[in-house]
Amino acid sequence: MNMASTLVANILIVLPYALALGAFYLFLRTVYHVKAPVRPLFLWPIILALAGTAAFMFWGHHHIATSASPATAAKFGGTFSPFYAITVALAGYVVAWILFYFFRFVLEKLRIMSKRYK
Repeated sequence: MNMASTLVANILIVLPYALALGAFYLFLRTVYHVKAPVRPLFLWPIILALAGTAAFMFWGHHHIATSASPATAAKFGGTFSPFYAITVALAGYVVAWILFYFFRFVLEKLRIMSKRYK
């Protein structure tokens, strides 16, 4: 019985990582095949969202593993679900996309202004 519960616990720990990695792989593969000039506006936010989500998930599992009391670890472990990882990934993607789009817009305006004054 102890081996089965350990196996289930290990699967529950690895499952969010596997799902996140699979989803990011599909998104990256889809965006990589786009030949439009706006491809960096989708590619780099996905990469940044992947890095942010990975850091968040490692932090969450580290917090669970290093918790002082088992009750706190169980409470936090019960609430630390893939839902939080998906929320962080979507929020990270949206924020990164907005920033990349804004900086691209500003750089394009500066390029047009510099051509006008030459």
